[in-house]
Amino acid sequence: MTQPAISQQVAEQLRAATQHTSRISRFYAKFARIISIAAVSVAIPFSIYHMIFGNIQVALFLAPVIMLQTYLAYHFICKGYNRNLAIILVVMQMVCTVALVAMFGPSAIVWLFVTGVTSFFLLSVRIAAFCNITAAVAVSSLAVLEPAFLVRFLAAFALFNVCLYAFSQQLVARTNELELMLTIDPLTRAGNRTSLELALARIKSQAERHGHAATLMVIDIDNFKRYNTDLGPREADELLRKIADVIKHRLRPTDSFYRYHGEEFVLIAENTPMSQATYLAEDLRKRVEKRIECATVSIGVTDVRPGIDVYEALKRAQKALVNAKTIGPNWVCFDTNESEPDIKQNDFWQDLVDSETSEYAESTVPVAPVKRVVGA
Repeated sequence: MTQPAISQQVAEQLRAATQHTSRISRFYAKFARIISIAAVSVAIPFSIYHMIFGNIQVALFLAPVIMLQTYLAYHFICKGYNRNLAIILVVMQMVCTVALVAMFGPSAIVWLFVTGVTSFFLLSVRIAAFCNITAAVAVSSLAVLEPAFLVRFLAAFALFNVCLYAFSQQLVARTNELELMLTIDPLTRAGNRTSLELALARIKSQAERHGHAATLMVIDIDNFKRYNTDLGPREADELLRKIADVIKHRLRPTDSFYRYHGEEFVLIAENTPMSQATYLAEDLRKRVEKRIECATVSIGVTDVRPGIDVYEALKRAQKALVNAKTIGPNWVCFDTNESEPDIKQNDFWQDLVDSETSEYAESTVPVAPVKRVVGA
């Protein structure tokens, strides 16, 4: 089975999203390498100096720190960024700084500002703020400092952390905005083709590694070109938004919804067998028919199982949609690729008639027939 060709625009968006994530990971890995190597480069001569001039306690204190810093530098260089090791690196530097301030007094307190910047670059904002506040409290409790100097230090360090916090929050907000621009359709607020490709790759990996099943639905607005011609592009866009909102409000946390192209959408129901997914598709069809005036959708449904390529499954769902459109508007057709041979058509129809007991039932709307289309 071969993956269908992706349009050049979608391929460029996918590469941009992947490159953006990769750049962030490389930045953290590079910064962690620089910090750990710099710490080792400073700690070794500092330890040798105190060993030569008789301060053995400082040298012995720094020996295990140097060994751990060397290991962290090796890991960051060879294996890249690791969040847990980054936390260890920051905490170790904070402990060393507090110990040095306790031993040498105000002359060593400048290192607390260096480790404060490191924590905000390597850790999340909240964890970094917690580490810096803990270090400031430890310095205030353990170090022998003059009251006036201590007040000035705490005020400067607090202002320093407020600025770092504001900068980090702004950086996170900008990053989130960029990720939304790369992965969200601006009109319907559903996922775009880029995020759909990433989701298909994810469920393919889950099916191959863990055997997790998933169901794909291709949803198309019936007679949308007529709406566009009769009502105009603005009203047609509003119709797209309304239908997308109706569908999104019905989804579960495990479902994901994407705009495929034009008036076509794709819904991925993870860890959902075909029997449940068809109830969901029927419920979506009924909700759109009930809540959107003079608008209906047709839906093609298929399943993704281990050994079945997700792109081939997407093509089967599109074929099922074509069969639904051939029958007429406002239909659901599904193709299971014979993966559920134990489901009999008559029994399945009866299950839909009795769908009040289903988690996808909506008793206020009568159930329309759902046909099984094998090999669509």
